[in-house]
Amino acid sequence: MILIGAGITQIYTTNLRRTVQTAAPLAKALQLTPTEIPGSDFDALFTKLHGATRQDRVLVVGHGNTVPEILRRLGVTSQVTIGETEYDNLFIVIPQEGSAALFVPMKY
Repeated sequence: MILIGAGITQIYTTNLRRTVQTAAPLAKALQLTPTEIPGSDFDALFTKLHGATRQDRVLVVGHGNTVPEILRRLGVTSQVTIGETEYDNLFIVIPQEGSAALFVPMKY
């Protein structure tokens, strides 16, 4: 569990089994209850994300066809493409004035 010490305070997943199962071990270890949001309901996700404070560390578990749009809406300006058979990407977004910094650690 690579994110166990990252200070995660909130977890959001799509309502599909794969993302729910991906988040489950970390959520259990941190004693958090993930919030499930339909994968195509970006507005609902961003309503939740806008409620986060500066102290929150939020994990969003998505899909190759949703993560690039989520990153774009978070202010990431670099183009992100995820292949159909890629399941091990981790993107860390750090909000900044007017945009967002994107850190892409090595794949796990």
